[in-house]
Amino acid sequence: MIDALDMAGSMLLETLHASQLNYVYQNKVVLHQLNFQLKRGQVLLVKGANGSGKSTLLKLLAGLIPIQTGDIRFNNLNYTAYYSKFKAQLGYSGIPYPIVSQIKTLEYLDYISKLRNGVPFKSLDWGKLLVKQLNLSSILDQAVNKLSTGAIQQLSTAQALIHQPSLVILDEPNANLDQTQTNKLVELCQILKPKMALIICSHQTMAWETIVDQELTL
Repeated sequence: MIDALDMAGSMLLETLHASQLNYVYQNKVVLHQLNFQLKRGQVLLVKGANGSGKSTLLKLLAGLIPIQTGDIRFNNLNYTAYYSKFKAQLGYSGIPYPIVSQIKTLEYLDYISKLRNGVPFKSLDWGKLLVKQLNLSSILDQAVNKLSTGAIQQLSTAQALIHQPSLVILDEPNANLDQTQTNKLVELCQILKPKMALIICSHQTMAWETIVDQELTL
């Protein structure tokens, strides 16, 4: 199999396959014999009650916690063994949103963009779409530590998407958004969908019905 490469040489996602995933935390079975497969251009919606293992699954897929038993494969390659090649193609926004800073929002986005793209955020045509769809224009000059919870959430989504990864994982991305903001977020994900595989965890499942290809209930 020939793996697609982006311009920086990192490996683009074609397929993500999880098989027989198990995870135990403090003697509690959080995930049991979990299986799914996702392709680029598809959206997977992860559902379940609080404590059902949704965030644990997303952290496993993001490489933030180690796999206990089971297997995750990225383009049919072992996820753990090849993680260094995959991580540049990963965008993750999780709870709590780890953004606490006195710098302004635009300065933060510039920092992340330089880190991941090599250029300032304001140089990206791609950035204009994020600003529009995530309602960032009114907060660009505000200090990050003064933002509302919803604005921090939108900013976290922006940093996950800023480098146009081919695998995007969003944990409750619309939990603190109003209906208009949610609609624009879903619209953004619809625009992104052909180039990415998206895994979205949300209690507000109806908001995502128009773009979801698969559902996984834990």
